[in-house]
Amino acid sequence: MPGYQPGFGCRIDPKMPGIQAEFGILVGWNPGNNRDGMMSNFMEAMSHEQYNQMIYEAERQLTQLRIENWLNLDLFSWQWWILLVLLFLPWLVWWKYVDKQRLQEIFIVGLLVLILSAHLDAVFSETGLWYYHYWLTPWTPHLVTANFSFIPVVYMLVYQRYRSWSSYLAAMAVLALVLAVPIEMILVWTDIFEIRHWRSCYGIPIFFGMGVLVRWLTQTMMNKQAQAL
Repeated sequence: MPGYQPGFGCRIDPKMPGIQAEFGILVGWNPGNNRDGMMSNFMEAMSHEQYNQMIYEAERQLTQLRIENWLNLDLFSWQWWILLVLLFLPWLVWWKYVDKQRLQEIFIVGLLVLILSAHLDAVFSETGLWYYHYWLTPWTPHLVTANFSFIPVVYMLVYQRYRSWSSYLAAMAVLALVLAVPIEMILVWTDIFEIRHWRSCYGIPIFFGMGVLVRWLTQTMMNKQAQAL
């Protein structure tokens, strides 16, 4: 059938929008004059098993590329050492300063932040809004240091320090601004992080909203627990 060549080529028509461009990477799409109609017919003709096989092959090749990149460029670079240190250092600080009498409550905050942060990072990374140049391991391409350490620890310490809603919201506004702008710019400056279709100001309401949601959920759960006792 003219208009496409199955396989894993890298020919991409710069005029192909959105999903067509992504699909062109996977199947080596060679567009013709009737590319929209041909693409639609081709995609409709594929079975679910064929889609799964293509996704499997693409993921396998992507994993191989990540491992090669990590072994040749990432591992033991100064950026890699920074990521490694920052994975453990925040937790050591947290254990020193955390209120042990409120350990369960505060840890719930950290766990919720970890889940939300990791999920949002995965979604935004996979949709091409940003990209990480250096990974701690090739099997965790997203920023494990931030999502599993730095961000949850900071949120837990803020939650512990500010007990009233008014003071907490004020502190969360400052934290959201710091995480979204200077911290993000430091990651860009160190070449760990690359912004593609994103602006730093977009992160401010996300970080702020995450803090509000996590506090509300945690206090709701703790109140329910207290009522049940």
